[in-house]
Amino acid sequence: NMDWRLMGATILHRYPTITREPQPWEKAMYELQERDLERRHEYVVEQIQGTDSDFIIPENSPTYEEILESMPFQPASRTTEADIANDRKSVDRRCADSLFLIVKRNRGDNAW
Repeated sequence: NMDWRLMGATILHRYPTITREPQPWEKAMYELQERDLERRHEYVVEQIQGTDSDFIIPENSPTYEEILESMPFQPASRTTEADIANDRKSVDRRCADSLFLIVKRNRGDNAW
């Protein structure tokens, strides 16, 4: 008479639903790339000034705020109501992170 006990386990994983906030070095890199792009644009403008190619340079580019205002929807906040209420049972929290479901059972030694 052998006492066998069959056990199984499942891991439920929710992948991030939004992109994470950029790291400080990533923000610095974006700013560096933006400055480089502006300098290149200024150089091209200087080179073609007074030529027949003036029509290539747009004079009135929209700002970031103007682009947001013209969108047919408003971007949602990165912080949800579940984050504010610290609702640990909601899947609508910590959208930039992976979430794992852990179920605790009352089984003495094998509680998890």
